[in-house]
Amino acid sequence: MKTVQLDTVDKKLLTIVQEELPLVSRPWDALAERLGVTYEELMKRVKKLHEDGVIRRFGPVLETDRVGLSARTLVLMKIPHDRVEEVGVIVSGFDTVTHNYLREHEYNMWFTLITSSEDQLRSSLQEILEAAQIPESDILDLPVTRKHRIKVSYKFR
Repeated sequence: MKTVQLDTVDKKLLTIVQEELPLVSRPWDALAERLGVTYEELMKRVKKLHEDGVIRRFGPVLETDRVGLSARTLVLMKIPHDRVEEVGVIVSGFDTVTHNYLREHEYNMWFTLITSSEDQLRSSLQEILEAAQIPESDILDLPVTRKHRIKVSYKFR
């Protein structure tokens, strides 16, 4: 993994988008103005930060219970090293999967599932295992029993 050098504008950009992206009809224009750069320069920076792996994704953080998604689990799978990429693509292709990570662990692929019901969650997990041809004996299913609110943001100086 390479280290990415960030200039002052990149640091300000990253700090702002984590917590206070402007809630206006054209947020990128407002952000460019705030940072003292053109819209085009801002977009080039965002694209480069994404390509360099500094920014993984942009998206909302939802209160899932409020939108009817109350069944959640973390699944750990043992995947043969020669199938990691193939299985990762299969798992990530399911709408019910919100995160999918590779770990250095006996259970080397971890992903989260979220659905509106326990039945739907079980069905989705079975579909994933069948599609990836992974036996149930090669997973740990760790349902969410209690949510903890943890907010992480990085200050770039």
